[in-house]
Amino acid sequence: GVSADIKTAVSKACCNIHQQVLHTANLFEARLRRKVYVTPKSYLDLISLYLEMILEKREEKDVSLRRLQTGVDKIDEANNVVTSLQEELTKMAPFIQQKIKEAEELIPVVQEEQKKADGIRQKVSG
Repeated sequence: GVSADIKTAVSKACCNIHQQVLHTANLFEARLRRKVYVTPKSYLDLISLYLEMILEKREEKDVSLRRLQTGVDKIDEANNVVTSLQEELTKMAPFIQQKIKEAEELIPVVQEEQKKADGIRQKVSG
C-alpha cells in the first residue's frame, strides 16, 4: 500500500490545489465578472484525475523496468557466451599452437614444391 507520509502529503497537496482553484475562481469573477463554481464534484474529479495519472505513471515505470530487465538479461546471456567461448579457446590453445607449428614446418616444403612446379611449367611452356 501507500505509506502514511505519502497519504498525508497527497491530501495536503489536494487541499492546496483546491484552495488555489477557489482563489483563482474569485480572481476570474473579479476580472471578468463571470462566476466559476467549485463543487465537491470538482474536488473528486481532481482526485480521480490524480489517481489516473498515478496509474499511468506506474505502468510507464513498469514498462521501463521490464525493458531494463530484458537488457540486463541479454547482457548476462552475452557474458555467459563470451565466457564459454573463452574457456573453449583456452582449451584449444595447445591444439592451435600445434597446428601453427605444423603449418610453419610445411612452408619450406610447399616453397620447394612450388619451385619444382615452376621449373616444370617453364619446361612445358618453353
